[in-house]
Amino acid sequence: MPGAYGPYIVTEAFCIAFSLILLSRLKYGLGSGREIQTLRILFVWFFVLLITDMLWAMNEDNYLLPPKIVNGAISAASFSAVSWGCFYWYRFVAERSGRYSRIGKTEKLLLALPTMAITALLIASVFTGWLFYIDGEDHYRDTPLMYLRVGVNYFYLLLASGYAVWGALRSGSRQKRLEYLGYVVYVLASVAVFFAEDEFPQSPLAALYIFLALLILYLTIYVDRETEILKQQEELTRSRVDIMRSQIQPHFLYNALSVIVYYCDSDPQLAKQTTLVFSNYLRENLNSLATADAVPFEQELAHVKNYLYLEKLRFEDRLNVTYDIQTTDFRLPFISVQPLVENAVRHGVGARKSGGSVAISTQELADCYEVAVSDNCSGFEQSDDDDPHRGIKNIRRRVEEISGGTLSIKSETGSGTVATIRIPKERKQK
Repeated sequence: MPGAYGPYIVTEAFCIAFSLILLSRLKYGLGSGREIQTLRILFVWFFVLLITDMLWAMNEDNYLLPPKIVNGAISAASFSAVSWGCFYWYRFVAERSGRYSRIGKTEKLLLALPTMAITALLIASVFTGWLFYIDGEDHYRDTPLMYLRVGVNYFYLLLASGYAVWGALRSGSRQKRLEYLGYVVYVLASVAVFFAEDEFPQSPLAALYIFLALLILYLTIYVDRETEILKQQEELTRSRVDIMRSQIQPHFLYNALSVIVYYCDSDPQLAKQTTLVFSNYLRENLNSLATADAVPFEQELAHVKNYLYLEKLRFEDRLNVTYDIQTTDFRLPFISVQPLVENAVRHGVGARKSGGSVAISTQELADCYEVAVSDNCSGFEQSDDDDPHRGIKNIRRRVEEISGGTLSIKSETGSGTVATIRIPKERKQK
């Protein structure tokens, strides 16, 4: 016949299995590093609690008859797990509310001392019986000093609630306010669970309640991550729209159409060819709105050449273009090089009566692929706070988020400008 604690043990075994699944999916990319680390530690202490609790239940059902000192060690480990769980609950809430990073190292150590002291007392109680003891029938018994441990545990829970209330008052997000208030409600409800467990000792209410908390914390971080992904996708979409708009300015449309009209009479064949190039250029700009991933460099280069073909017809001998393409075996965000070329033409070549030269080059380095766009025109004074021309911030963000690369701009007044994109080799196929 199964013992009275059979369902108790089965329920806690289920909690272990399900928690292991959650822990295996708790990756550092899911949320902030410190929050993930703290939640991982909470899971570890929960496992310690469940395992020792199951051993205690087996002892109560007389399935296990460990020596008295072993039984005491199991109880000490179980209560230490609860105390450290309360400490890391406070740590997690403090991290979420943004307060933990503002606490100094000394203060952090002092805040950990009560749990360290309780753990030391629990270990000592295995031999001294200060906080608890194992009676002659090998069953666990409290002493009045055990409430010292309870007081320390609720000190951390109340401290966490204080941080949660502070976060709720300062947050402008309704979702965040509800989250913080949920932490407070959880602590208040834990008091009822504490007393209910004494009334129903054969039901693992505390274990289930803690498991519910960990599941909620996991889902909270997961929802945060999903929200962040959606936000990044929206920013990338806005970025692509901004870049497309920056490329199809009214003056550019007017200039391109004026060139086509001019050649309709003097050179109809060239006008036809220019119309096809202009059509391809517009189509690729529109396609960029639906292109969220990196594209082969050859595709970007073709778009650059379409743009320069149109500008060359307008500037004629005032615009000189050179290519030094040593490698094309990499990928990068679509319409990332062409805006740099446009800046070189508009703000460099177009700003000087004598015109100038624009050079596009690529090379393979040991750890990355490099694309450089340079001109020999007037240059400009660089600022640490602002980008020189419209669209540079969008390009830089897209290069970083899509390809893990970098965009750097170097310019000197009177010497020209060099814009350099570097794409790491390990990200080239992503």
